[in-house]
Formats: sequence, structure tokens, C-alpha cells
Amino acid sequence: MIQDIIFFIFLLVWTMPFYRKAGKTTTFDKKWKWKTFLFMATIGFVGVLVIQAGLMLGVRAMGLPDVPYYLIYAFVGAALLEESAKFLISKWFIRLSGAKTKWDYLVIFGLVGIGFQVTESLGLSGGSPIAGVIRGVFCSHMFYQLFMGAFYYEYVKAKEEGSTSLAKKNLALSLTVPWFVHGIWDFPLLLLTGVIMGAGDDYMAYVSAHGTFTDIIVILMVAALVLHFTVVVKSLKAVKKAADESVAAYHAQ
Repeated sequence: MIQDIIFFIFLLVWTMPFYRKAGKTTTFDKKWKWKTFLFMATIGFVGVLVIQAGLMLGVRAMGLPDVPYYLIYAFVGAALLEESAKFLISKWFIRLSGAKTKWDYLVIFGLVGIGFQVTESLGLSGGSPIAGVIRGVFCSHMFYQLFMGAFYYEYVKAKEEGSTSLAKKNLALSLTVPWFVHGIWDFPLLLLTGVIMGAGDDYMAYVSAHGTFTDIIVILMVAALVLHFTVVVKSLKAVKKAADESVAAYHAQ
């Protein structure tokens, strides 16, 4: 329970400043905020989980060694499947809600990310307060969605203006960056928990006997941290700018 409380505290720290500032300035009906969040946190999440479980059972049945298995798990079973699902659900709610502005897009995409993050965190924190802190600090699904939403809005805008090359660039960034950062984030963690920690009481002996392997995991984790916080900074800048513009437009009415 304590780990879940810790997670929600960090989630509020990330989101409340922007919501307090511009939460009432979206152009669509506020009912879509709760519908978006609740759908992703329930039906959307369960759907992804079922497909993911079936996919990875099939991959595991292929008898692959640990490294290829976890590589597929990270970049396909987790990153590709989850980011694709969140993207399609975000697009669906953008259409249903009639969202128009960049702030509208970021709110919808962000709520999809938060819905997924909340349900996943309730299941993965494992009763550990440290896990709650880690998942709260990183809030990866929320930030991946904010990054995705920011560039997807720029794609829509460029497409409407007839700038095909810019539209393609923004769509590519919207889809590939969250997928790649998600994959490179999950891959070393899956290796760490599945291979090294999976050695049980002999995990220190495993580390000693596979020094190069563990060094690679550390390098990947450092790279993942750098990429993750690059996405965080870019997302927060996009959110701040969109929130400011939305507030200004709201008061100009």
C-alpha cells in the first residue's frame, strides 16, 4: 500500500502544476478526461496485457536463449505493443473528444499514459517503497505519451498546412522515439531481473563469472537514463509552452 501512495504523490508532483494552471482551458468536454483515463486504466490495459502474454508465450516456446528472448520482449512485447496501443487509443479519444489545440492533444495523450502507468504500477511495485519512488520519479509511460502527443500534433498541423516532409518527420519522431527509448529502458532491466537476479543466491557468482555481460547491462542502463531524461525535458517544455498558450487563448476570449 505504501508504495502505491508514494507513486501517486510523485504523479501529483509531476502533473498538478500544469493542471492547476491550464486544466480548465481545454476546448473539449471535461467528461472525456475521465473517460480517457478510465478506459486506458482498465479495458485498454487488460487488452494490452492479454495480447502481450500470448505473444511472449509464443516467443518463449521458440526456445530462444535469454538475451534474444529479452531483446524481443523489450522492443516488441513491451515497447512496440504498448506504445502502439497507447498511440491508437490516444488517436481514438482525440477524435471522439473533438480535441483541437496542442494542449488538448497533450492532455489526451498524457491521460492515456497516466492510465496505463497507474494500473501497471499497482501491479509491478511489488510492495516495495523503493519501487514506488522509482516508478513515480520516472513516470515513463506518461512522458512517452507527452512526447508522442507533442509531435503528433505537429504532424497533424504540418499535414493540414500541406508540408508533407515536415509532417512525415514529426510522425516518425512521434512513433519511433517513445518506442526506442521504451525498448532500451526495458531491455537491461529485463536482463537484470531475468538473468542475473534469476540466478538466485548465486547471483554474485554469476556477476563475477560474466563481467563483460554485466558491464554491457550497466552501459545500456546509463544510455537509457540519458535518453529517458532527454524525453522528459522535451516533454515538459512542450507541456509548459502548450499550457501557457492555452491559458492566454482562454483569457483572450
